[in-house]
Amino acid sequence: MKDSSEQTVKKNATKWIEVIEVRSVGESSENLKTELRDFINEIEVKINRNVVKAYYQATIEGDFSVHLIHEKKEFEKKGSELGFKLASALKEFGFVSHRIWIEL
Repeated sequence: MKDSSEQTVKKNATKWIEVIEVRSVGESSENLKTELRDFINEIEVKINRNVVKAYYQATIEGDFSVHLIHEKKEFEKKGSELGFKLASALKEFGFVSHRIWIEL
């Protein structure tokens, strides 16, 4: 059973996501796909929650989008530590964009 303080945080929580997009080139696309799958599995095991989703673009090979899903009392304007580290690590694969989206 959740205590009342946890229920209060959930009730007043802001839902936000980090969208980290990477455009890879050449053979790095397949490597990146494998790396992203491994990353998602590792995160889900560590925190026992489904908070990371990764997608690849249907028509442009090498375009990937990773979504980190958050629900906290306050959002982090520059993103989470995890998001920042992931965006930095993905730079070896190509161009990276890291944006924060807040649920209406």
